[in-house]
Amino acid sequence: MNKLSGMIKISMLTVSVFVVLLLLIPTTFQFAWAQSPSSNTSSSNPAIFPPDSQPYGLSYSQWTAKWWQWVHSIPTENNPMLDQTGEDCTQAQNQTGPVWYLAGTGGGSVERTCTLPAGKAILLPIVNVVGVRTAGETEEELLTGIKESIDTISTLEASIDGIPLQNLSNYRIQSPFFNDTLPNDNLLGVPEGTYLAISDGYWVFLEPLPPGQHAIRLRGAIIDPTGITPSFETVVTYHLMISDTAMPSSEQGANTTNSNTTAALTNR
Repeated sequence: MNKLSGMIKISMLTVSVFVVLLLLIPTTFQFAWAQSPSSNTSSSNPAIFPPDSQPYGLSYSQWTAKWWQWVHSIPTENNPMLDQTGEDCTQAQNQTGPVWYLAGTGGGSVERTCTLPAGKAILLPIVNVVGVRTAGETEEELLTGIKESIDTISTLEASIDGIPLQNLSNYRIQSPFFNDTLPNDNLLGVPEGTYLAISDGYWVFLEPLPPGQHAIRLRGAIIDPTGITPSFETVVTYHLMISDTAMPSSEQGANTTNSNTTAALTNR
């Protein structure tokens, strides 16, 4: 069992937060929670891409799959989800792509300081879960598992520079099925390889922030008053410095954000 699995033989993750949910769904496939900010519409949250938009040519659901491919591709030694300070913010980021990913925690509270190049959109999950097929589960079982997990969310909070984002519930996004390649010493503690996966959760896409200092605070929680399932809460604060160096427009049009391409996504 790897050091991420604090509850059971599964591991908890997040770009914002991952929590293993075997106690909720009695199967052997892996779950992981993540957290980060969100919003409602372009009018109520002007710095957020609308959930039905296609930032840089891809849908929200496709980008969320790519986010999981990113965070799962990084060994635990340098994985941003385990980062306590922000020193791993640049791990496996495509410096020439248009989108920058930020991670959460496996629960609890953390503050991170990161420097990002100008002109980058930022993708973050408020709270999400991924189902990874590691023991022959059917697609229906994976889909049911992640949906039931996300249905238990009780708290969603996010703010940018002290301003709360509105209508976070409008940003629940389910990914397509996708190929999830895990290295040795991965966050899930499973053998190295490529697995079928699918994600559900609350996400937002921040449009590029202006150069300077910014603060993002995220909070997500699962509270079961009956005590049947474990409660979970995560609080993540990012202190961001956006550099004043803009990217060439030709580079911002790129649709890839890491070594996993959209060809790895399988819509079913």
